[in-house]
Amino acid sequence: MRSMRAFALAVCLSAIAVPGALVTASAQETSRVQPLPSPDGMHTLYGVESLDNKTAGSQLWIRDNSTGGSRLLLTLGGSMQAFWSPDGNAFSVNDHWASDRESAYIYDTETLKRQNVGEDILAADPESRHFTNAHAYFHVERWDGPAQVIVQFHGHTDEAPVRCFEFRYRVSRTGVVEKLSERVHPLDKNRSCN
Repeated sequence: MRSMRAFALAVCLSAIAVPGALVTASAQETSRVQPLPSPDGMHTLYGVESLDNKTAGSQLWIRDNSTGGSRLLLTLGGSMQAFWSPDGNAFSVNDHWASDRESAYIYDTETLKRQNVGEDILAADPESRHFTNAHAYFHVERWDGPAQVIVQFHGHTDEAPVRCFEFRYRVSRTGVVEKLSERVHPLDKNRSCN
């Protein structure tokens, strides 16, 4: 079984990295995030808290372990998760930046070029576009080998009749999108969409 490395960064950065699992602490805790080294040990992802109000929000950084140099990747408005690809040549980031929005990205480790997974999906599957004006979440679930991720696009519409939706895709680092499943159904009064 492959080991998956991931971490979550909440508004107050209360999460830890554990090989093979994702563990998130409660928002009331003030523990620091453990740095998340790449599988090859060449780079490390880490979070920086915004405790002094000098930065706009919590931040995600990457460090080159051979030079010690660091670069800012993302300033967060909410919470996030990051996952390394099995070979360490890329990593994905889920940025839950608002209560009704989540964006998903793939970064190339060397160039730090950012690929917006949601934009790739909307370009490849035009039928999914009308669900973006709602509670809409693009979420990388996991890496499927070193060059592609499994993504869930889910949420619910905001106008009556409210419909829940869940689509799954395989997205490559080159932007190739394959639709794996689709489910759209009315909101059940006794349970939420997920």
